[in-house]
Amino acid sequence: MERMVEKATEMVHTSIQALRDNDGEMAKSLAKTENKVDRMYSAYLDELSKAPPSTQCLVCNLLVVRYLERIADHATYVGEAIYYVATGKKIILR
Repeated sequence: MERMVEKATEMVHTSIQALRDNDGEMAKSLAKTENKVDRMYSAYLDELSKAPPSTQCLVCNLLVVRYLERIADHATYVGEAIYYVATGKKIILR
């Protein structure tokens, strides 16, 4: 989960920097990191499914990783918008 936090934070910072610099290529780079976050999310879900059920902790962890994955998705959406503003071309980074 800690790596997901780092990656999602990195993505938010990258999207803000790309917006400040009007840098479409930097915005485009978010796709790679988003794919990594998606893989981490899937791997974490697999781990949780094998763990002994401790309902409260399980639900909390599940919600946290889900929200981290959504933060990464939103940073990617911002990247798509930045790329469009910077280049005039639409792109789908997901």
